[in-house]
Amino acid sequence: MITNLKGRTALVTGATGGIGEAFVQAFAHAGCNIVFNGFGEKAAIDQQRAALAAHGAEVLYHPADVGKPDEIAAMIDAAQSRFGGIDILVNNAVTRHFAPVEAFPIEMWDRALAVNLSAAFHTVRLTLPGMKKRNWGRIINMASIHATNVVAERVDYVTTKHAIVGFTRAVALETAQTTDKDVKTSELNLNHLGSHLEAAVALGQNKLPAFDALNDFYKKFKADFEQVVTVRTEAAVAQDMV
Repeated sequence: MITNLKGRTALVTGATGGIGEAFVQAFAHAGCNIVFNGFGEKAAIDQQRAALAAHGAEVLYHPADVGKPDEIAAMIDAAQSRFGGIDILVNNAVTRHFAPVEAFPIEMWDRALAVNLSAAFHTVRLTLPGMKKRNWGRIINMASIHATNVVAERVDYVTTKHAIVGFTRAVALETAQTTDKDVKTSELNLNHLGSHLEAAVALGQNKLPAFDALNDFYKKFKADFEQVVTVRTEAAVAQDMV
């Protein structure tokens, strides 16, 4: 199990708040270089950058709109220029709109497909070759309870979260077949239960073990989140995760 990620570089999209912010805090604490992405006020982003750097991390903020492939490519290029590559990728950015399907704005549908689904395709296709070349990589795509539990008037979110699970498992199968490369792919589900978040690692079709990085994340930050986060895993990895 990896308990120190010093020298690794983690890229997290949608990281200027919420669970994305928690991810970059955890990775910085574990010794990673950090590339964080998202929207926000300059003062808040500067404050977050300073908090990450306080862990000793080298930090790069990139404001890419992940709904735009050219901006994703520019972000990956900037990260590679600064750090030499991405070792850990977390696709966390998301958009959503609430409306019945017959009234759903076309532009909002297209935006959800771009941000919630296509962005993961582009970040993975651009970072995976480097992971394979370096013989190490971790890809985490944020899923949702709505990947399995359907609700009304959220057709964009439900559709894209179903799709991200399929995409993740397809990539996991491909990376698992590259037996000489330590590159693993999985999705992480965050389920809203009242005022609580329930985190569950959903293993891929090929039953990949849980990520060492995620194990480290939850162990180091369990105390901070124990009032709002319940960690549940499949039985095979339960002891490592809780």
